[in-house]
Amino acid sequence: MIISAIVAADLKNAIGIKNQIPWYLPADLKYFKKHTVTHHVIMGRNTYDSLGKPLSDRINIVLTRDYYFVASDCLIAHDIDEAFRMAQDADEDEVFIIGGAQIYDATQSYWDRIYLTRVHTQVADADAFFPAIDLSVWKLISADHHVADSKNNFDYTFEVYEKVKKDAEEE
Repeated sequence: MIISAIVAADLKNAIGIKNQIPWYLPADLKYFKKHTVTHHVIMGRNTYDSLGKPLSDRINIVLTRDYYFVASDCLIAHDIDEAFRMAQDADEDEVFIIGGAQIYDATQSYWDRIYLTRVHTQVADADAFFPAIDLSVWKLISADHHVADSKNNFDYTFEVYEKVKKDAEEE
């Protein structure tokens, strides 16, 4: 099973302000849906709360420490291994980590791929950030740049990274 992170981040890796996304980019929402639909998506409780409901056409897994938390039409996991087992047991081929910042931090050592929408702006009052991408560990395999238009207020680039595979001799 491929474990992927999918995120939109500004030029300094900001992803949120007060549990909300700091921009509205319809093109990114379509990109997110295109990649995640029919797959398992893993999110933290705060991300789930910010959405207000499960994402349609996906298996939603909410990570929480609260053993009494219930969310209709969602699976509840209390640690990341449990969340991954749920996806694995369902024969998932690619599971997506969709946030927030704490979940990205806690899961980054597991990722095989990153789908990053780089939003070409800087959010001054951001309080949530995506981890920095270490280019000794990650290889950029595609970058598709778009300019701002009447629907998308910022330039943005869809970037896809894959984890650098070590040669058998180096291991």
